Amino acid sequence: MKIQEEQKQNTEIKEKTEKIRYSFLIPIIIHQFLMAAVTANISFQTYIISYLYHYEDDLDQNKSYFLTPCFILGSYLFAFLGGILEKKLGLKLSIIIADSVVFFGDALMLCTKLYGIYYVCFIIFGMGYSLSIILLTKIVCKDSSKKGIMNGVLSIGTALGASLYNLVGEFAFINPSGKETTIKAQFYEFDIANNYKKYIILEEISILGSIGIVIFFFKNNSSVIYKIEDDNMIYLKEKEIGNNEDNENNERNNDSNTDKLSLELKEEKENLINKEYKTEYIKKAFSNFRVWKLFILYFLCSFVYNAVNTMYRNIAIRKNISTTIVQILSIIGFIIGCFCSFLWGYLIQKYSFKLLISIINIAGVILGFSFYFSLGSSFFFALFVTLQQIFSCGILVILNIHIMNVYKMEYYVEIFGVVSFAYGISLIASSAFSYLIENYLSDINLAYVIIFCVGGGFSLVSTFIGFFEGENKFEIE
Repeated sequence: MKIQEEQKQNTEIKEKTEKIRYSFLIPIIIHQFLMAAVTANISFQTYIISYLYHYEDDLDQNKSYFLTPCFILGSYLFAFLGGILEKKLGLKLSIIIADSVVFFGDALMLCTKLYGIYYVCFIIFGMGYSLSIILLTKIVCKDSSKKGIMNGVLSIGTALGASLYNLVGEFAFINPSGKETTIKAQFYEFDIANNYKKYIILEEISILGSIGIVIFFFKNNSSVIYKIEDDNMIYLKEKEIGNNEDNENNERNNDSNTDKLSLELKEEKENLINKEYKTEYIKKAFSNFRVWKLFILYFLCSFVYNAVNTMYRNIAIRKNISTTIVQILSIIGFIIGCFCSFLWGYLIQKYSFKLLISIINIAGVILGFSFYFSLGSSFFFALFVTLQQIFSCGILVILNIHIMNVYKMEYYVEIFGVVSFAYGISLIASSAFSYLIENYLSDINLAYVIIFCVGGGFSLVSTFIGFFEGENKFEIE
């Protein structure tokens, strides 16, 4: 009878937790929709460099290779701050700070004409964006049996927002007439490039909107995560107290003060034990080779996809592929990101991490060793870039869910923040390698072959590493 009662309590607690979680989905999606304005900057790199060229004429489009890495660097370099801010200031204030950081980056961008400062602005964008999204991921996925699907839900706002902002930014604000590059076959005229500033103003308005969503729709409690846990704890205590009242009413009334003091001492002891356990868990997790195996796997697997993503806009200019096609690819990429987040999230619940990462790695090998041959055709170029977007999205989703499944969710922020930093390093490495090869080889076609074949080779090595990654949970003795 007691076991049945406990099972009933656990079911009620789970339902209560899910109800609280779902109540935050709509505000979160709207928030991510508005915040997606900052991600559209990645698609407008050609306009950014063209704008700066009119003030620093020694620039070339290869400088754009480092804008996306700066965004990713900011995302992963400061991701760990999300957990710290949440514990110190609470969820609501932490996200307001994150959004304000992005707003500051926009304001700085409006005030400068130095490309070096633009790199700093992209780092600021990545920092602010990651601080909010990693906390929101923890909310919707914590203790959920549908982590993959919930992770996909979180991406809805980002994908839809990024697609719309790309569309509006390109065809309503920056280049409504669809003009091509005319200066040195690389840069837009000043009247086109200067329109990018109009988009930045739109972006600032959107960020203010996201801050408003947090202020008016997020609860005032210190953290939604803790609220879910606290509500469950209170609910359990209420049930326990109710049962005790039926059986031990007189005894509890006589010893209420003693019980209260004992409960406080017990909670204090449990907090100390939990703190010591967390320190020990994280210490052993990072001293174990498994987390670093995932780090290396993530670096190698994402290299070729990062190279394609960083270079395809510049390649399109060199190969006389229409600007409209490139921008449509950017918009499609965000839509694919939305759909594939669900797809990969669903697949990781049905199939093993080993199988899915092998598929992604094999696709990377094929992409790396054959991408160069697609450059002679706009159709095959668009096809290969689209495939890159599909599988690149898979890397982000399945690694995220795999870490949630392997490690305790309480330490997700710390572990994912470190492992996912490999993606940032990979992006920087692929961008720097591409930049150096292009600048030191006179034959640009040979440069492309070397860059993508190296990426394909890395994916091949990553395939073998992935065979040794299991599904078992990491536990400390």
